[in-house]
Amino acid sequence: MMNKFSRSLLILGLLVFSSSISASQPLSQRAHQMLSQVYESMGKEQWETALLQLEQAQERLEKELPALASVLHLRGHANTRLERYDAALENYQSALRSGGLSEPVQQQARYAVAQLALMLERYEEAVAAIEQWLQVEAEPASQARMIAASAYLNSGRYVQAAEQVRLAIESEAQPPEQWYQILLAAWYELDEMKELLVWLPRVIERFPQQYQYWTQLAGLHVRMENTDQALAVLDAAYRQGLLREERDILNLVQLHRQAAAPLLAARVLSIELDKGSVKPVAKNYQLLADSWLQAQENRLAVDAYYQAIELGAGAVVKLRLARQLMRDEQPQQALELLAAAKQGFDAEHMGEALLLEGMAAYEAGEQETARRAFLQAATHTKVGKTAKQWLAFLGQGDASVN
Repeated sequence: MMNKFSRSLLILGLLVFSSSISASQPLSQRAHQMLSQVYESMGKEQWETALLQLEQAQERLEKELPALASVLHLRGHANTRLERYDAALENYQSALRSGGLSEPVQQQARYAVAQLALMLERYEEAVAAIEQWLQVEAEPASQARMIAASAYLNSGRYVQAAEQVRLAIESEAQPPEQWYQILLAAWYELDEMKELLVWLPRVIERFPQQYQYWTQLAGLHVRMENTDQALAVLDAAYRQGLLREERDILNLVQLHRQAAAPLLAARVLSIELDKGSVKPVAKNYQLLADSWLQAQENRLAVDAYYQAIELGAGAVVKLRLARQLMRDEQPQQALELLAAAKQGFDAEHMGEALLLEGMAAYEAGEQETARRAFLQAATHTKVGKTAKQWLAFLGQGDASVN
């Protein structure tokens, strides 16, 4: 069904109803008498009574075209007040088809048809009615343009929808946020990135506390490979406390890393992990460790890798930590890590794990442990050549695996 905004436009438009209707030709005395009774019932908001009177009038006045048109129009109004929208739509359409309404009342009926059809999700009928209305109306009100925009948008006419919204926005000093949302929706459907680059900053300026527009603009810059602009937008939103979703914070972290600012990336992620805005799971601690490592904060990187492993990180993280421990001249810690984790390595990573174990054992002065690890590593294709070089260095070049 139609959203609350469009429904409110419907009620606003249909409740503004004059107590008399101008037919295209003068009404007979009998018609005046019957319609006067109808107006009296409507004035008392006795809508069911009014409908009964109108049904009787329609039977008796079926040969008086102007009167019949007025009766149908009034039935549309009464059914609307009773929330019988399908019936109301048919009444207004019948009144228009009769040809008995004056031009001003035809405009009222077209507008009512557009609103009702939109509400009932009969979008093609809504478009047809509002287009006829626009052709006649000299200065359409902004609310009417939004009715047109909604009809166009829901029928897939995104260019026309965007134009009507633009005109509505430009005619108001303080347009509602939903109008901008409809305009952005049209541009997104058309994939009009240039228009979005124009309008998203305007929407942000108008509604700076709505974080979704910041993230949409940043995402647009990412699509256009404007990494620096994307980072600037997300960072500004973050500094204002607007980034609440984990995915947006992680996007900011990745953009900092891409912009060669890994220290900022690590600091943001560390803060948000502590706050609970980012889940304390293995992959997020791995990202933190990688960021600290990229920033050459090796001690912090090692701590984060250990946290990732405690949370269930797999072989890749364990090997990464082992390599870093070796670079930090901590072979004993690397050896202990690999010895504890070795049973958990799959075939793809076992060779590298054995090679690193041998290197760590050698650096730790455990020659026999190193020899056994290199002998096993030599059987793995990816690292076999390097393992054999180590064995040759250790004087075990002709040794075989026991």
